[in-house]
Amino acid sequence: MVSIKIKYILRIKLNYNQILEELYNEAITKKIYSKELNTITIQNIETIAQNSFNQKGVFTVFVTLSIYKIIHPEQDIRNHQIQIKNGFSGRSIDTKYITPTLKKLGLPSMAESGWLTRSLEQPYPYNLDYEGKISNKAVKKAFLELVNDIEINQINPKYILVELFKLIIEEQGVNKNSSSTLVNIPKNIKIKNKSDITPTLGVKTVAETLASIIVNQYDDSGMMIGIFGKWGRGKTYLAEQTWEQIKEKKPKYKRIVFSAWKYQDTKSSWAYLYENFINEYLVENEENSFVDKVKNYLNKSKKIWKLNLEKHTWFPIISFGLLFTLAVVWSFFVDKIWLVKSLVSIFGLVVLIKLFFLYLQQKTSAIGLYQRYFTRKSYSDNLGFQSEVENELTNLLKTWIPESNQDEKVVLFVDDIDRCNIEQVISIIDGLRVILDNPEIHERLIIITAIDEKILKEALKHKYESIEDNKIDMMYGEYLEKIFLIGLKLNKLNNYEIEDFLNNILPEKQEEYTKSVYLGDNTFVGEKTFSNGEDIEKVSKKTTEEPKIEKSDYEISNKEREYLIEVIKKLENTTPRKIRIFYYKYLIMKQLFHIRLEEKDLIVNWHDDSDEKIIADILVHLANKNDLDKFENDKNTKIIEELKYVAEMVSVL
Repeated sequence: MVSIKIKYILRIKLNYNQILEELYNEAITKKIYSKELNTITIQNIETIAQNSFNQKGVFTVFVTLSIYKIIHPEQDIRNHQIQIKNGFSGRSIDTKYITPTLKKLGLPSMAESGWLTRSLEQPYPYNLDYEGKISNKAVKKAFLELVNDIEINQINPKYILVELFKLIIEEQGVNKNSSSTLVNIPKNIKIKNKSDITPTLGVKTVAETLASIIVNQYDDSGMMIGIFGKWGRGKTYLAEQTWEQIKEKKPKYKRIVFSAWKYQDTKSSWAYLYENFINEYLVENEENSFVDKVKNYLNKSKKIWKLNLEKHTWFPIISFGLLFTLAVVWSFFVDKIWLVKSLVSIFGLVVLIKLFFLYLQQKTSAIGLYQRYFTRKSYSDNLGFQSEVENELTNLLKTWIPESNQDEKVVLFVDDIDRCNIEQVISIIDGLRVILDNPEIHERLIIITAIDEKILKEALKHKYESIEDNKIDMMYGEYLEKIFLIGLKLNKLNNYEIEDFLNNILPEKQEEYTKSVYLGDNTFVGEKTFSNGEDIEKVSKKTTEEPKIEKSDYEISNKEREYLIEVIKKLENTTPRKIRIFYYKYLIMKQLFHIRLEEKDLIVNWHDDSDEKIIADILVHLANKNDLDKFENDKNTKIIEELKYVAEMVSVL
């Protein structure tokens, strides 16, 4: 029974797809059925065909109903929903079979189903008095009358579909070289990882230079390097690229990343810094087997042993060993009675008692005398938590790198200082500088910080608020010279750098299929457009393979790419992060805009260039903090309203 049911389902699926493709093939070969149709029916077909791209929901629903009627002639196709008496699920048939095939054939289609259009999803039969508010009254009348022709007047839906497809194919042929086309909506939006982006803006050259200075420059006061630039300018990225260059030059160098803003309380911040160090020191190899786990455990235990040995030295262990040995000898190997008798016979009992009481009387003064002349006064307990962390770091670094040398160091990258509370910024930087004053540390440690110099200046002003503003600039310069050995500022992007970076995150130019026509028997005719930045070469192609590249597969068209490169230069205070955000907002806005137009039945054949320019222009308008209500364009008022609605949705960043 199950086998029979599966075969039935497969047959139905094949029928929906095959019948639609066969009818389309008949339209390609210009099969004539108009003689079987009356004048009013032909006029209604023409109305649907002429509006098929701006009323894709109506077109898709009608095709679904017609194909369903061919396969199930007993079904009243006006009852398009299950909740309608004697109804069926037109939406599920459309979603599974019709819409995918329409897309395959290059015919008008919705993103998922025509029934997602509000005017068509109403739970009423498609009678001539259907209450759904289809915006185009002529299209609504033509649609309902054609459904009525099929269901009441018994007109063969095959005749209607073939004639309808013929008109649409002719329309596509007339407009294929025109600039009027649908909004290009990507099926998928791909966001590149930073690691997948090739270094631009001269970053690689700067990173190589900075890395060479770091590994070759020795400074006896400690090396602290500052990378300055506004938020999103690429400070962290430059630090990453610099580390890649350092690693190539000095394979034994280690790196630790410390996010300063994660724990901003003073104790928590320094504790977190130490945890970053110890975690990197104890880093384990990848575990693929039980043996690997055992090796990792033994290796970790060995490292902890070495670290604590550096901290406490051998003295406690040796002392404990001697005392333990004496205790064992005393307990098991000494004749205590004989020992006592011997001491009494030598010194006498009275002398021993006197010596014992003398020890008790002079014990305190003797110890005090020793401490006075042989120990030093220490206030280390009052130095605070930072001093404790510094001592622990010293022990850790000496254990990690026993002998300081130029081939083995630890690079500490301190990020997000400018995201800390303003009163914490200076204390963090000063604390790092103080740590480097320890010779045992600065011989083994290099610190690279990334910070917005504007935030740093504000923090300095906040700390010394009593100092006049005109003296802060001079103090700021002196402060930088005192703290940093090397300082590097990332300037504002120029137009060339903006274009260079945007080109790096945009998808590469690819060949585009502007049309794909199905001929049946798995044969397609495609018109290829090769876009290489020079002349456009159009080549007719006949193949047995379906074209693998569709224009709708792209995030953007080549024309969009060119305009984005130009319009993004109008952004104020442009940074790499701002460019990335702008581009991904643009892609998301296209998706949302397309959905809004479909919901409002406003999909129209408008100029491709203008579509893309409007979306990019309104995003620049918003990004530059301009009033959305003041954005003007000569496009359809309702479309501009929808565009503004969607633009406001993505304007939070």
